[in-house]
Amino acid sequence: MKKHVLQIYTDIKISIWNHNFNKDALFYLNSIESREGKLNKNLIKLCDEYALDCFKNKVYAPWLYVYTAMHKEFKEGWIPDNYFGIEILPKINGSYGKIASLRPLNKRIFQNTNLFPDLLYFINGRFLNASTLEQVDFQTAKNILFKNFESIVFKKNESAKGKGIIFLTESEFSINTIMNLNADGVFQNKIEQHDFFKSFNNAVSTLRVNSFIDLNGHCEIIFCDLRLPTGNVTHVYDGSYIRIPVNPKTGQLFKKGYFSEWSTTEHHPDNSKPYHNLEIPMYFKIVEHIKKLHLSYPLPRIIGWDIIIDNENNIQILEWNANHPGIKFAEATVGPVFKNYDLINSI
Repeated sequence: MKKHVLQIYTDIKISIWNHNFNKDALFYLNSIESREGKLNKNLIKLCDEYALDCFKNKVYAPWLYVYTAMHKEFKEGWIPDNYFGIEILPKINGSYGKIASLRPLNKRIFQNTNLFPDLLYFINGRFLNASTLEQVDFQTAKNILFKNFESIVFKKNESAKGKGIIFLTESEFSINTIMNLNADGVFQNKIEQHDFFKSFNNAVSTLRVNSFIDLNGHCEIIFCDLRLPTGNVTHVYDGSYIRIPVNPKTGQLFKKGYFSEWSTTEHHPDNSKPYHNLEIPMYFKIVEHIKKLHLSYPLPRIIGWDIIIDNENNIQILEWNANHPGIKFAEATVGPVFKNYDLINSI
């Protein structure tokens, strides 16, 4: 009886997940078709057949429609975003990926690396020193945060897409302010970014680097993209940036950037600066560090890292995501990302 009830619960949960995933797919498909025209019926049929043959269910076809509409052709090897999230991630990352949402573990998991700009954690009503996890009082916490910095950033645990981020100056930092946040999280210094990124927009950009450990234990960078803020904003958040694929082998930007609904532009809307072939500063040093960090915590096989270079050429990891490092943008723009790894048949 318990097994039967559990199966019903699991089926309902998966059905809801698929509905939400495919709702997103429909949004992007409608957006693409409004610009490019309706997807050819023969291509739709190919997607349907591939979903049934490869993923055993037509519910995985909508994301194949999106990828096909973006590329104007069907390609074998694409993985629907819902199949990746529901079937693949639990098998290659499991519960080990969920730890990424608990930001105060950053320096413990990655051996107190200085690549994270973490200064202080606020956990269960207490301030903890980021380097030692030693509990400190309010005044000591304030000294840690503002001794060398005029402004700091608080990021809530389990937040995503730029939400749950608050900027504070010393005068704004008080017990009441912190308690009103009603959340655990991490305090980081506000980063002054490298001139390369500042030339597009003063708000901090993020480079998303996705690393993957194959079955032989090799770590590779499989996809990365640069997220450049647009307009008068403080940071990258959902709907406020241009997203440009980056060649993972060279660190060079592709020609086209993408708005939130995946329409394209070859120039940044704030200043008309083109992207094509610009190279991310210190890219190969970033790759070196990311591979080393991932292999030091190899339990989740795929990790998305949000990175920036500061104005003193230091690599700063703003956060990492192993709970659901999505692949839909990668598949839609430069995929199939995992074709060489045959990920579907290897799990």
